[in-house]
Amino acid sequence: MMLTSLKTRDQDLRAPSPKTEDIIAPQGKAACSHSHLQFHFDYQGVLLPSHQALEVITVPISNITPVPNLSPVVLGLINHRSQVLWVIDLALLIGLPTAYADSQECSLVILQANGTLLALWVQEIDGILDISPQQIEAAPDYFPPRLMPFLQGCFWHNDALQIVLNAEAVLQAPELQAG
Repeated sequence: MMLTSLKTRDQDLRAPSPKTEDIIAPQGKAACSHSHLQFHFDYQGVLLPSHQALEVITVPISNITPVPNLSPVVLGLINHRSQVLWVIDLALLIGLPTAYADSQECSLVILQANGTLLALWVQEIDGILDISPQQIEAAPDYFPPRLMPFLQGCFWHNDALQIVLNAEAVLQAPELQAG
């Protein structure tokens, strides 16, 4: 499934339509690039393959129904398009420090991988970034051990290291597994 539109409450972020040169690449040019949803936690940029992000929504925090006695990474449940989705604090799950603004709304990325839907609470959405798979490098050893299982790799963008998440690894986190 290819993502064609990501929506927030106030804006519509559209992936650029492919150019002819991207469909029929001249010799020597990479024939394929992949779009990634770009967001951040404090100063750490994060990328997620956009084909796994169905939608970006902004919802009132009051719409999240807390569920007691679960891992702290599970913030609760929301009803979205007649589906009940778990809301996960992505930063806490993958071990990134963040301070959410004192707001009455939150940004959620509706993630789909292996037939599972999940809402990930993220600090701020930055847009969509096209990168080729060859541009994704191995993650450096200095990242916290808690983060490493969730990484597909890293990508340098505007002199800042962006982490590229593996959505399947996020869904397989021990805190999200039924016990």
